Amino acid sequence: MTVGALVEAPHADGAGGVWNTVSTDTSPKESEQQQQPQLQQQQQLQHPQQGQGVLLEPVEPEQQQQQQQQQQQQQQQLVEGEEQELQARNAQRRRLRRIHALTTALTLLLGALAAAGMMGVQLDPLKPGSAAAAVPAAGAPARRASLPSLAGTKGKKPGPRGLVDENKQHHHHHHQQQQQQQQQQQQGEEEDDEPPLPAVGSEDDRLSPTTLQGKHFLAEALAELELLRAAEQRLPAASAAGEEAVKLLAACLSGGETSEVTGLRIDLHSLRPTNTDPTTTTTTTATSSTSSSSSTSSSSSSSSSSSRGPSRELTVLRFLGEWNSAVVLEVRDELTAEIFSLRIPFTFVSPAEARSSLGVTSSDPRVLAARLARMVEELGSSEARGLRLALGPLGAPAAAEIRGWAVPLASAQIAGLEQGFFADGLYVSGNVQLTERYRGDLQELLESAVQLPQQAKLYLAQRLLLQVLHLQQQHVCHNDLKFSGCFMRADGSFLLGDFNSSVRAGEGMEVLAGTTPAYAEPEFLLEIFKGIEPSDDAAEAAEAEAPATPAAEADREDKTDKSDKSDKSDKTDKAEDAAAAAAEGETAKGEENAKAETAEGEAESAAAAAAAPKAAPAPAAAAAAAAAAAAGTGTMTSAEVMAPVSPALKSDLWSVGVLIYELFTDHLPYELTEPAYTVHLMEGAVRNLLERNASPEELNEDMDRAQVPLRWQQLLRRLLQIKRENRIDAHHIATEFADLFTS
Repeated sequence: MTVGALVEAPHADGAGGVWNTVSTDTSPKESEQQQQPQLQQQQQLQHPQQGQGVLLEPVEPEQQQQQQQQQQQQQQQLVEGEEQELQARNAQRRRLRRIHALTTALTLLLGALAAAGMMGVQLDPLKPGSAAAAVPAAGAPARRASLPSLAGTKGKKPGPRGLVDENKQHHHHHHQQQQQQQQQQQQGEEEDDEPPLPAVGSEDDRLSPTTLQGKHFLAEALAELELLRAAEQRLPAASAAGEEAVKLLAACLSGGETSEVTGLRIDLHSLRPTNTDPTTTTTTTATSSTSSSSSTSSSSSSSSSSSRGPSRELTVLRFLGEWNSAVVLEVRDELTAEIFSLRIPFTFVSPAEARSSLGVTSSDPRVLAARLARMVEELGSSEARGLRLALGPLGAPAAAEIRGWAVPLASAQIAGLEQGFFADGLYVSGNVQLTERYRGDLQELLESAVQLPQQAKLYLAQRLLLQVLHLQQQHVCHNDLKFSGCFMRADGSFLLGDFNSSVRAGEGMEVLAGTTPAYAEPEFLLEIFKGIEPSDDAAEAAEAEAPATPAAEADREDKTDKSDKSDKSDKTDKAEDAAAAAAEGETAKGEENAKAETAEGEAESAAAAAAAPKAAPAPAAAAAAAAAAAAGTGTMTSAEVMAPVSPALKSDLWSVGVLIYELFTDHLPYELTEPAYTVHLMEGAVRNLLERNASPEELNEDMDRAQVPLRWQQLLRRLLQIKRENRIDAHHIATEFADLFTS
């Protein structure tokens, strides 16, 4: 039997009141145990061996409480330290964003001051890297409101009536200036409240190496696709009307000698860089609008514009294809040897569409030509308004670098074709745009055989989201976000374009230049459906002209080819006639007379409409919706809307959410992939979503299957809220999900 004694053990950690047992038996085994660390001795005490007499004393309660309090204090200090470190990192991130925003603003300011100080020196307005599009030309006269000119009253003193009028105008002008200053101050305060967004072009400095690998992959994929197209000699993507427009253009430029546009020379005049002078742009638009209603002013305006303004000589390298009701040519500037794209708007209607959609029953082709010219002009004016709202003071190069937007570098007129030309239901405009030479659009890349890795999808998602947030800070709604509106660059980046349908948030939208139901917000889409309800006649005419399925489309193209072969000689004669008419100016005179006739007819129609009750919806809008529904294109375009619609900023956030969701999962959310191909099915689908108030939680399984990153899943669930009131806004995206722009 072992006899034990109690002694007070030494305290290695300085804590008192801990009792230990020491055996009096000095056997080798127990001696070794005494030499072991204190922790091992305590374990032995908790599990004593059999046959040993051990007497344990409890630890004092006060000392045990002190130890627990010390442990809790240490844990609390660790948690507080982690929170302080996280707050410090967030504060540093906010400081870096502010510094970056201030640096960008300071750079633009210094550039503007430097350009303003260089008297008599002007940068090339077409050079993509030039700042001339963002800063007015040095030495340009300052435009400001002035008192009425007294030329013609030289040597005479203004009478009392004249002085009163001048004082009234001066006070009116002063009141307008005060209102503008208040609006600018209010807008500046709103912008100060907005969190700073990084410049889209700064991605090489802020994105992770993994995400940048996605950009490099896209650049390599674009280069491979370009080589593949050249090796397979693929023809540009264009409709039959687009190809015919290029042939007629070639015939007019060559005087009827050829229908091939490659190698021809195009002379441009009245070259106006985009947004370098908003006053000039507004005046030009107003003059253009006036010219559509007055033949005399139109003739004098075009002749005067031909004699002034910069000019350029371009050589056509090749036909790139058709985009957004315009044929696109690759051209070389003979002065600078730079390569650009030239966009030439056009439109085409068949005789049946002319009667049902446009209400043109006259057999005189000049009437239809004038109507088509006005439609093209309205779409161009719509795009110009959208660009002015979105850009503010920025020019095209600055808009591309800071906000990632695709903006035309300049607009101009084709010498000798200022009035455009018309033949057999096809109208081609002489007002053109010079743009950066892009490498196709994102839709083409996604539809190719290229399989995008996750890094490329992350790069595309963050860039698209950031571009839309920049637009949100300008309080402008795009209203037609889609992959085909994202134009690819050779380095793998892309710019957001197609501002035809852009309006100020909350403003009524009376002209629907285009929207894509697959990506349109449900509430906004239903507003459009209420304003556009195709009549029976319009639907029948659209179904007669548009195929119901892709197979029917192929059958229609086959029939068109056969018809083209049967009257090939007739087409050639019409091309020669159009060229001759353009050369002699007969087309311009005919359109002027037609415009006068159309104006008279519209006046009579307006008087009849005023006396009659409200009748059917606008025929052009109705036919456009019916044509889209029958064709299965999923795109609704119209120059008229029966009832104005009012898009909201959150409408675009739904659209960008759908695009990013499709980018990751390869299909639309809420099972909208199939209905999106038909407008009427899409209308029923969105009504069902709103009625049952579908939850974004339904999308979790698909996003998990597609391995969508968790942070992007969190954002998508808040973007894809069915009802607008429940959806996240741009401010909270910029503050809560800023890490998506730096990862």
